[in-house]
Formats: sequence, C-alpha cells, structure tokens
Amino acid sequence: MRYLKKIGLLIDSIFENAGLLALLSLVVIVTMQVFTRKLFNFVFFWSEEVTLLLLGWLAFMGIALGFRENILHPHGTNHE
Repeated sequence: MRYLKKIGLLIDSIFENAGLLALLSLVVIVTMQVFTRKLFNFVFFWSEEVTLLLLGWLAFMGIALGFRENILHPHGTNHE
C-alpha cells in the first residue's frame, strides 16, 4: 500500500510540474509572439498552433488538478 501511495505522489508531482512547464512555455511563446510581431513585423509560423495546443492541455490539466484537490466538485459545490 505504501508503494502505491509513493507511485501516486510521484505521478502527481510529475503532473504538476508538467502543468507548470506548460504554463511557463505558454507565457514565453505568447510574449515572444507579441514582441516579434510588433517590433520586427515577423511571426514564427508555429507559435499560434503551439499556443493553442498548450492552452488546451493546460485547461485539461487544471481541471484534473482541481478535482484532485477537491476544488471542483461534479455538483458545483465544494464538499470538504
């Protein structure tokens, strides 16, 4: 049973770190996109697609973390 808890905590920490990395990447890419568009009149062709993918994954990860932390509840109430 202890091994399952350790594995669960490891998966949780990996999931949280992936969410933080996705958020940081999203902020960096959008900031880079804005600056290159305004200053150099140039946009990286991949930046919009990556931003949309990161935003979608970040939303799903946020929902999953919210359910895990009991922030979100299926019936719209917080049962602690």
